[in-house]
Amino acid sequence: MKIFISADIEGVTTSTSWDDAIPGAPGYAENAKQMTNEVLACIRGAKNAGATEFIIKDAHAGGCNIDPAAMPEGAVLLPNKRWPGRADHELFHRRYSIGNRKIIPKGIIWKSRICAD
Repeated sequence: MKIFISADIEGVTTSTSWDDAIPGAPGYAENAKQMTNEVLACIRGAKNAGATEFIIKDAHAGGCNIDPAAMPEGAVLLPNKRWPGRADHELFHRRYSIGNRKIIPKGIIWKSRICAD
């Protein structure tokens, strides 16, 4: 079973402000580590359900936030700048979104955790 995972840093559990998402900012390193950990948790859960292949899109800025050394066998990490487009249903058995966010009126950030479609 082939899985697509898109991860962004603004919505990870440790992120509390826009500034924390900027490389070099005081909270950035903690958030990048948490982003990696949330991707790994998603992979573990999907493996338990029978998944064997994982395509991971680092969707934050230049796509260099997830630790590639932490990725397990069967996982391919694609930096954001190398991803050609959307994850079509016919290419993957399941798609997951981690940490993506949406700005709604009055500047409130809606944060997603792990969402599947």
